[in-house]
Amino acid sequence: MKLKIFSVILTFAVLSGCGVGEEDFTTQPVEKGSLLVIDEANQTLNRVSLSDFKTGSVGYVGEAANDIEIDGKYAYVVSSLSAAIFRINLEGGYVTTFTYNQYPKPNPYNIAVDEGNIYATLSVGNRLSVISKDTFKEIEAIDLVDNGYPEGVTFDENHIYIASSDGYIEWGNPGNYKNGRVVVIDKNDYSIVTNIPVFDNAQSVSYGDNGFVYVACTGEYDTGNFSYTGGGLVAINTSDFSTNVIQKDYQFYVVKYNDNRIYAIDSAYGHTKQGLVIYSTDGTKITNLLEGKNLKGLDFNNEKIYVSHGYSVDIANSYIIDKESFDITVISNTGGGDLALYK
Repeated sequence: MKLKIFSVILTFAVLSGCGVGEEDFTTQPVEKGSLLVIDEANQTLNRVSLSDFKTGSVGYVGEAANDIEIDGKYAYVVSSLSAAIFRINLEGGYVTTFTYNQYPKPNPYNIAVDEGNIYATLSVGNRLSVISKDTFKEIEAIDLVDNGYPEGVTFDENHIYIASSDGYIEWGNPGNYKNGRVVVIDKNDYSIVTNIPVFDNAQSVSYGDNGFVYVACTGEYDTGNFSYTGGGLVAINTSDFSTNVIQKDYQFYVVKYNDNRIYAIDSAYGHTKQGLVIYSTDGTKITNLLEGKNLKGLDFNNEKIYVSHGYSVDIANSYIIDKESFDITVISNTGGGDLALYK
């Protein structure tokens, strides 16, 4: 495995307008093929040209911007503490903001985007919010009933799948983030179909075109040591909701399925600290890379894997990994947070 390092030059796009409103500011066009990386510490979204590794600012994306998804010409960024979803026109133009005007703030956490709707988990509100892509307005708010802390979300043709747990109760409480589960919701009438038990602290879900949903669980949180134990990776058969354990006792934080492989990020706050772990669909571990690093974002094209650091007030990097050779190219100073490739 070869390692190459590139430094980037930071340039800034000009923003017009400011403040809170339906249309907050405008952006310059983003080149297709660019990498979009959230810089959580500086509350901005950065663009990285993969032709020359230059990085520029797209604009402000709120406090605790946790997730980015790209759908067509739009990038959607979820800002938990700003209680907002930013819709950014990557061809250039206005950024539109959807804000949850509720108290306490419901903390939108993750989104998934299908042909007509945006599904947003509200971690503090314990709800699933359904937003129309056409109107960019909420059309449904589904109470998840059981006390919970919904995080990751994905879907297939018939169902929506939400990673949840009992959430944070109080400092030092051994019940924090217990009862990890996947809440299954009917896509047509938004009724709750079932709750599927998994490991503690279910955080991320990913649907594969092989008929399985994969679940990353970070495990029990030890508040005294600021670390996780237990956890693992679970596969759910979407035909009958049966489960199969792929990996136990890894503190997985993110999972994504791509091209007949399963990619899972092991928390830097856990005990195993395996970095990015890659499995075949039969559960065989292929390799792990970037051990011990605080990783968060994960995306793909046909040949490459794109990975980013998590939140950092210092310099945070992104990585390009060849799918076959696993050679790694390091792009420095991209910002720490989730990422997405503009295809």
